[in-house]
Amino acid sequence: VAATAAAVSGMWMAAVVVVAVAGSRCFGAAATTTESARDSLETAPKSPDTMAENPTVSVVEWWVETSMTKVSVSATPPNPRSQTVEVAAQQGEMESAQWAVRVDNATLAPTLVGVTLTLAASTNLTAPPPPPLGVSLEAFKVLHVWSNQSTIYGMQGDRWIPDPLVPIDSAYFPPIGAVRLDPGLTHSVWLRFSVGPTAIAGSHQLSVAIQWQAAGSTTSTTITVPVELTVWPAPATPSRAEYMGAVFAMNTKPHSSIQHGVDLGAYYGTPGVFPPPINQAYVEALGKQRIYADACYLKTPRSIDEYLALLHSGAQYVGLLDVSVAASNGTSLQNYTAQQIDAILALLEPIVGELSARGLLKYAYVYGFDERPQTAEWAGGINQMFGSIKNRFPGLRTMAALRWRGRDAAPTGTATLGSIAGTLDVWVQLYSLWDGADAAQWRAYGGAHETWAYHCISPRPAIGPTGTPGPMRWFNTFLESDALDARLLPWWAAANNVTGWLYYSINLWQPEGRPIPKQQLAPLVPIAGSSVFTNFSTVVYNGAANPHDRGAFSNGDGLLIFPGLDGPLSSIRLENFRDGIEDFALLRRLPDVALQSVVDDAVSFRTGWPIAATQILGINATVSPNGLIALRTRAASLVPHPSRYDDLPVTPQ
Repeated sequence: VAATAAAVSGMWMAAVVVVAVAGSRCFGAAATTTESARDSLETAPKSPDTMAENPTVSVVEWWVETSMTKVSVSATPPNPRSQTVEVAAQQGEMESAQWAVRVDNATLAPTLVGVTLTLAASTNLTAPPPPPLGVSLEAFKVLHVWSNQSTIYGMQGDRWIPDPLVPIDSAYFPPIGAVRLDPGLTHSVWLRFSVGPTAIAGSHQLSVAIQWQAAGSTTSTTITVPVELTVWPAPATPSRAEYMGAVFAMNTKPHSSIQHGVDLGAYYGTPGVFPPPINQAYVEALGKQRIYADACYLKTPRSIDEYLALLHSGAQYVGLLDVSVAASNGTSLQNYTAQQIDAILALLEPIVGELSARGLLKYAYVYGFDERPQTAEWAGGINQMFGSIKNRFPGLRTMAALRWRGRDAAPTGTATLGSIAGTLDVWVQLYSLWDGADAAQWRAYGGAHETWAYHCISPRPAIGPTGTPGPMRWFNTFLESDALDARLLPWWAAANNVTGWLYYSINLWQPEGRPIPKQQLAPLVPIAGSSVFTNFSTVVYNGAANPHDRGAFSNGDGLLIFPGLDGPLSSIRLENFRDGIEDFALLRRLPDVALQSVVDDAVSFRTGWPIAATQILGINATVSPNGLIALRTRAASLVPHPSRYDDLPVTPQ
């Protein structure tokens, strides 16, 4: 490894850096053990014990992990360890890795003071400087949140789990960019590489310089981490439609039609009013994640300026109204009065006119009838409401999440999918109930008919007769889920001809029906004295999910972002879902035969991953990050490369 580093950057590097220290700074455990999250969200237990004090030397060990690995505070270097970042991405995408470091000493208490990205120096001193690469780096400190044991699923709880990503060059770590590495723990720095749309295709050698100072020292030590970056060419004019449609609802007051709405202004000192600069920060940050700041559960439309900002951020779909709920002030109905229908049409008229005048109505939709039963009565309500909207606004799409099944001969009182095909455009099915024949039938209706999928607190395990949950067999984005789960959901979508994904909430920070502790009403911050832990809770109550436990809760359901000091904070789960959306575009660029070849390769990586057209590509056996990386590389090799890149140079090797 040291020889490799010397060849790349001319600097010596070793697996272990030994540093002599004079002073002593001990990490103080600021968190305290508390009651179950069902009784309180003050759920930050005692921090892990630090190691013995006052040694004469201190040891720092570091290594590189993939973005699909959750690095725990007790993690130790793997054997063998990697000390080279290897990332590959298409032009116009992002891809990440992690720099993990363990400080097994209470006296060192080093502080990160800088993370920078550079091109590796050429060994040919007479060669011209390399052209601009079109790649940038953002660095984030990974924080850990506490996970109480859930009775909804059997995944391990009662532990610290890494998730929130806090920018290193932010006010979280004063002075700006100085991140103290608490000793006795393993830390990770999230390295997000943004590959521009005009980045030079090919293989590149770069390096990340990580600077830190020991406690009491004013001298910086630099660790140089080699980076092997592969840039895959993308189409000259990529279509936004190549990326999976995404409605990941950011539910905010006063627009939200459901109880999950959050007063975002209260987090930034202006209750009831979301400050425009902060609002813009959310729109831009979520746009970079390809999930956007859209919402389907709206009781009133947003302003035209808000919709223009969303579309400018790249959104393919923008919700105008939750029509079935807005019409009746809170509850979907099987039959509406003429006055209720007229009120909805009048509410939609101005914003539909504004969007139509700009040629943007093709991006808009109305939502309704969330998870209503498959009955003739509900089919009547759907056709009444959506039919009225279609008659008045023919170009406005309709969307509904319905756990319905397609049937040629339906039992008495049960509706068929065909009975609502004349008024519903986008049918959203819980992905664990997906049926390929039903989806194909829906698409065969033509026109604007699309098949989407969704997840929420479902799919989840069955609950046994004593209240014990069974094994978790499906991918989900719970805090305890593998990071890889979030990335594989769009892979499942690509293999099943899904064109979009719905998720009911990304900012469910305030559980309903419970006292809200003060840390849930303010931006997330680390626990005092720590750069690792935060007491911001991800508990979301859902007593219906376990009939034996009225206080049942999940961790992280409906919560993929966190409120930051000046905008949203991303999470490991969200970053991986975004990477999956970008993988979706890569897979969609494959010819059908090539896509099947990649999917077939998946079988060799994991036994029990069914591939047949009518089966589910998602039973949650373990697939490794390295396995997915190999699949991506295989897919990239099968994508026809655009000729416009054939004569572009690559950086010197």
